[in-house]
Amino acid sequence: MVTGRKIRLAYLTGVAIALLYLVFLSTQKVLGQTSPCGLNPSEMPANPFLANQFGTVALCVACLAAGSFASYADRIPRLLKIRGLQGLVLGGTKDLPKAQGRVQLGLFFLLLFACGALLYESIAVLQEIWPVTEYVRCGNDASPIRTAFFAGALCLLLGNWLGHAPPPPEKAK
Repeated sequence: MVTGRKIRLAYLTGVAIALLYLVFLSTQKVLGQTSPCGLNPSEMPANPFLANQFGTVALCVACLAAGSFASYADRIPRLLKIRGLQGLVLGGTKDLPKAQGRVQLGLFFLLLFACGALLYESIAVLQEIWPVTEYVRCGNDASPIRTAFFAGALCLLLGNWLGHAPPPPEKAK
């Protein structure tokens, strides 16, 4: 039987794979290249996403909201009855005993990456070298669409984690 939990795990797996692919593409484009931003990136986006400097912010807010609503998938009966979703995407009626550990491992690495980025940001500001924020601005100037999709995918994961729905109340028998 398809459950909301299995749908959510399939969704989170897809977002995580997309994030890893975007990171791979970005590193392949950047490795061995000089900075497209010169000595310092511009203060404002050179090529804003959706032709608006707040386009990425709007996309991220929408992704945070969508991520928080994704944990309510088991409360939508129509979604659980989609033909083909059970066997093709979610692996039939098999239980996913290792999925919880994999999600927790993925969350651990996400938080480890965030802690490392914050540590680097602090050291970079003290030593007056490029902090993470300047790399993000430079990445936005070099490839605004890829940067916006990466930020959106990250916000989907964060919205799902921060806006996690409580388990549904048990039905009285």
